[in-house]
Amino acid sequence: MIPIPSSFSSIVTLLWVATVVRAADPTVVFPPATEVHSLARCVEASLAGNPSLRAERESRNELSGQKWQALSTGLPTIRFKANWSLSRDPSFALDETFAGGDFGSVLDSLFGDVSFIPSPGDIEAQSFWRTHVNADWELNPFRVANAVGAANLAMERQEQLIAWAEIRVIEAALMAFHDVLAASAALEASEAELASRLELLGKERDRLALDRATPLDTLRAAVSAANFRPERRRREQAVRAAGAHLNLLMGREFNAPLALESAGSPEWDEVPLDALLDRLPQRPDLVAEQLWISMQEKDRGVRRSDYRPFLEFGGSYGRVGRTFASLGADGQDQWSASVGLAVPLFDGFYSLGRVREISAKIARSEFAREDHLRTARHEAGRALADLGIARQDLNAADLVLAAATEAFRVTEERYLNERVEYPALAHARAELHVARTNLIAARRDLLVRIARVKRVAGLSPMAPLSRLSPPS
Repeated sequence: MIPIPSSFSSIVTLLWVATVVRAADPTVVFPPATEVHSLARCVEASLAGNPSLRAERESRNELSGQKWQALSTGLPTIRFKANWSLSRDPSFALDETFAGGDFGSVLDSLFGDVSFIPSPGDIEAQSFWRTHVNADWELNPFRVANAVGAANLAMERQEQLIAWAEIRVIEAALMAFHDVLAASAALEASEAELASRLELLGKERDRLALDRATPLDTLRAAVSAANFRPERRRREQAVRAAGAHLNLLMGREFNAPLALESAGSPEWDEVPLDALLDRLPQRPDLVAEQLWISMQEKDRGVRRSDYRPFLEFGGSYGRVGRTFASLGADGQDQWSASVGLAVPLFDGFYSLGRVREISAKIARSEFAREDHLRTARHEAGRALADLGIARQDLNAADLVLAAATEAFRVTEERYLNERVEYPALAHARAELHVARTNLIAARRDLLVRIARVKRVAGLSPMAPLSRLSPPS
């Protein structure tokens, strides 16, 4: 049977009329509910209030900080320093700098006991004030390029992880939303069934008074109504549990007032398996894994740069004086500049070991991604098959409900005309109730299966299913 949305809508209307529910009426879970939540509004609230999703978004700020750290590897460091020192340095008296050494000894011998060079012990300690600005820059282009590249890939990977987390949150909110509607519809069906049994009990009592029924038939009707009350209570609790779960997903108190709009009809667009499989490599979680491998490759480049030549620049400028006031115009300036080429020769095989470690990690990540892709392909095939079965189940539930409704009508008419016994009527009524609940479950299952197919393809469950269909 080819599914037709309009046919499904008519069956849903028939079901809800039979259970005393109008499609336009909101489903109220926790009264008093002054505002009605649509599916889109529930999804929006879940995206805004989900703690795990908010944590994923905060991780991006961490990566932004790491990017600045990566940039710092290619920028110089500048420091201002001021110090005061007290020292005694006799070294100038020991060489020719100030007529020390052999030349100083010759001078001393010419004037007898008169010495021009003081002994080291007679040199007094002197204090100096210094201020200077130092700039150091280690320029390793290979390290800078790989470090910055890895930081950019990390931020791009985090964006993919956030997108995947949003898809999962949307799917969870959508499932919870439909769980509430399905539980509410099942409750309404149970209430209608209980009312039907109580009505039948009243008819049996009237027939008993007219000697058209036996006391056993009346007792059976009373037991049937009494046995169904626990079913109704379980259905009511299921509605509250589903509503509490949806509230928690939206970041609300579990018993916050909640009223939901009725959901639209399921989508019936055909999705080819090939079109679904072709989208898998672009799925956010799989893209994030590929970006992780690229990040490891950049990290390997950083480690390789440790044994490649690099340039070192240094510079310093400052003032020196004997007193603090002399740091101004009376002081002396001092400066230095240096350029060096560093050529790493041997670091005890540390860099080589790190490169080999990262290479093994890259290979392991590639195998893991390949396995993940195969698993995703299997999941896609299964999701699509489950969607086809869910559509067939809904069609079958559609037909069964129509048949069960007609069977109960005919059986009830024959029972009132005393052409069948009470067990036949009870069986027909039970089958009608099962058909109603099966249609509710089939509709909910189909909506959930559609959302799953979208999620497997990397689409938002709120996106139209036609995006996975081939162009006409």
